[in-house]
Amino acid sequence: MIVAWFAVGSDNKPHIVNSHPAHAVTDSIGVVAAADRSNRALPVIVGLAMPPARTLQPPPIACRGKCDDKAQTRTLPTPLHTRQHSYGGFPRASVPSQSGVQRETALMSNEHQRWMDQAVDEARAALLHDDVPVGAVVIHNGDIIAARHNERELTGDPVAHAEVLALRDAAARLGTWRLDECTLYVTLEPCAMCAGAMVNARLGSVVFGATDPKAGAVVSHFGLLQGTPLNHAVPTTPGVSAEECGELLRTFFRSRR
Repeated sequence: MIVAWFAVGSDNKPHIVNSHPAHAVTDSIGVVAAADRSNRALPVIVGLAMPPARTLQPPPIACRGKCDDKAQTRTLPTPLHTRQHSYGGFPRASVPSQSGVQRETALMSNEHQRWMDQAVDEARAALLHDDVPVGAVVIHNGDIIAARHNERELTGDPVAHAEVLALRDAAARLGTWRLDECTLYVTLEPCAMCAGAMVNARLGSVVFGATDPKAGAVVSHFGLLQGTPLNHAVPTTPGVSAEECGELLRTFFRSRR
């Protein structure tokens, strides 16, 4: 607020008698009040002139996409799942390419199939001496270092299961009983004896084909490769070529009945 002092002069007109600059009053928004007839200086309250209203502008936006410098607006790329392409005049949502995880899974599946085929070939070799057709191979750094099949009937050895024989050969090949960098492929779910041998060998992983509802000790019973109560867990992949491995065994037992 501005307080301006006025007095009425001999010309009957109000005059400013204080030290305020004239423009402080004349530029103000308000009412110029007159003095009374007694020539006394009267205080007049004059409203301050307000500055023109300003439009507040938002702070500049740090654009991660393309920006319009004048409007300071952000233009971000359209998300992949919302993009559309036209096929024959009809819009269709684009399909993202196969992810790295999917490709890796597909490659691993092909790798499992490749080595299980070798184990199945070993299992068929057991039929030549009337042994149960179970085959096993041990893989180390992408190579087969051991390939065996059941030989109990052939040798009369009660522990001559394909897995035990393959583990022995692999240890002899590498010169160590620790097989933590190896993967064993076997056509049938390992029994308790073979699962125990894998734990003792500190096997890196095992992949098997058909499950064994009667004697399987990995997923059917006991869970011996899970790390409890034993002191080593063996990562397990079941069900690779399960139908082919199972049919080989069913055919064998049907022929003996």
